Amino acid sequence: MVRKKALWLHHPWWLALAVGMVLSTTSPVLAAPRDYRVDPVHSYITFRVKHLGISWSFGRFNKFSGKIVYDPKNPASSSVRVVVEAASIDTGNQARDSHLRGKDFFLVEKYPTITFESTKVEEVAGSEGKHLKVTGNLTLRGITKEVSLEVEKLGEAQDPSGAKRVGFFGVLTIRRSDFGMTYMMGGIGNQVELYISLEAASK
Repeated sequence: MVRKKALWLHHPWWLALAVGMVLSTTSPVLAAPRDYRVDPVHSYITFRVKHLGISWSFGRFNKFSGKIVYDPKNPASSSVRVVVEAASIDTGNQARDSHLRGKDFFLVEKYPTITFESTKVEEVAGSEGKHLKVTGNLTLRGITKEVSLEVEKLGEAQDPSGAKRVGFFGVLTIRRSDFGMTYMMGGIGNQVELYISLEAASK
């Protein structure tokens, strides 16, 4: 007596299921880039500039926003855009801040925002994804210049709400004269160092 084959062998669905199981174990799916929004409560944009060549003057911007698209498996598909409210400049001195908001410096009435938008993100060789070179366009006082900075990825975590968070830090050095700020060049340094620490959360 010949034993009949199991009925399920006559149906093609089992073969498709088996192939799918093999592919799922041998061909891992790469995660898509994740969108993050900059958290201004846990982010800082500060700066320092020489005064009379003998000391540092420090300041910060209190209001800014931004979006980061980050893909750790493919850094080249990552991007960042940050918008700073120029009038939020804060050096701890009201008279100086008012001067900085005027025509000699940021001219905030005509140019209310400072923007940075990346055009290229590259992984620094040998850094194992911990350092990225970010190139993009910085627009300040209506003038756009291409700038580059090295950014350190500080880490990733999940907050109590379940949102994914990521942190980056970088230092960008610019010349204020490149953006039309030539006031008191002998007393205030031309080079300005920007310290950018961003924490961003996924939607």
